[in-house]
Amino acid sequence: KEVVSPSLTDEDSMRYNRMFLDAIIDEVADRYDSAYQKLNHCIALNPNAAEAYYFLATLDTTSRGDSLRIERLSQAVKLSPRNDIYQERLGEAYIDAGQYDKSIEVYEQLSKRHTDRTDELQVLLQLYNQQKDYDNMLRTLARLEQNDGNSEALTMSKVHVYELKGDRKQAYKALQTLCDTYPNDPNYRVMTGNWLMQNDRKKEA
Repeated sequence: KEVVSPSLTDEDSMRYNRMFLDAIIDEVADRYDSAYQKLNHCIALNPNAAEAYYFLATLDTTSRGDSLRIERLSQAVKLSPRNDIYQERLGEAYIDAGQYDKSIEVYEQLSKRHTDRTDELQVLLQLYNQQKDYDNMLRTLARLEQNDGNSEALTMSKVHVYELKGDRKQAYKALQTLCDTYPNDPNYRVMTGNWLMQNDRKKEA
């Protein structure tokens, strides 16, 4: 929760708090028009109220749609830059608007702040895939591997990306690493053999 700007008088601060809570009650009760008006009034009372911009962004139904939603979420993030929820919603809004490059910036910031959160890295992986940015896909997979350890799923993702890049040497190396990591599991050797067969390397297979 954000502290109401100290420049407000005690009376305005009380009016703001009461108006904001009334707006949230209206939203929960599906009285969206009333909530919308009250949140706009909250911003008029306190232009530095990040939470009012955030909730207003979730209610907008005007023709401007995504652009107004992004504008208000951006303002919420600007006023409260350490609020993860505001940033996540801004990233989602950019995705909905097809602005993947801006969404990547938001999720990169979040992932650097929370290095152990794999969900944000998974979103980044999908965004880089959308952009066909294979180098950053590999970098993100390496970060996932650092968090979760090596696995069949991660290795196969790396193999797929290397193949998209046309780098079959690194694709094969990734499979060999998986075999070396789990020498007693024959499934990985079978997987590597199948890959060799598919790439016309029958003798090695």
